[in-house]
Amino acid sequence: PLTRHDKWNVGDLFAHNAMQYNLARGDPYDEAPDTGVLGRLLDMLQKQGHHTSANNLNGEKQMLQGFPEYQNTITEVTLSNPKDLNQYPTVTNLFDVAKQLNGVGELGNSFFGEAWADSVSTALFEHEQLMAIAAAGIEVTDYPLNGESSLSKGLNAIANHMLSRDFRNVNREIYVLREGGFDMHHSSD
Repeated sequence: PLTRHDKWNVGDLFAHNAMQYNLARGDPYDEAPDTGVLGRLLDMLQKQGHHTSANNLNGEKQMLQGFPEYQNTITEVTLSNPKDLNQYPTVTNLFDVAKQLNGVGELGNSFFGEAWADSVSTALFEHEQLMAIAAAGIEVTDYPLNGESSLSKGLNAIANHMLSRDFRNVNREIYVLREGGFDMHHSSD
């Protein structure tokens, strides 16, 4: 058996947070840095021509992170429908202005500016997509909510999101849902 006294130079296996990190990565020899095991799986599916989706609900994003060249963004699944971002408009076409400001960059733009614009554009697109899904009424109607537990609510949100896969043009997707409390660190989890 392996103990903490053995010389095995694969991470810090005996710290709780290190074990969680190494589990999410699934890469003990650091051959694919900054990626997770499920993200790499989605990358390979995408390489085979599938339309993939990485989805997270209170989970470990590291597990879903793939290689940058495949651009598999991690979508945050929420327990409730999204709200209008411009609830009290002072500018009537705020989203059109935001899209125009954060759209196609110019040659002299800074790396930080381009990265920020890409993040804002992606967030606006994902929000519009979630709003359209909510407006289309895509939801599970016969899901048995077992006493309103956090796990049951999370699984219901995932089931609703799965129903929208045709709308999102996805044929392979992975979901991560975190349900804590099994290590007894927090009595409320």
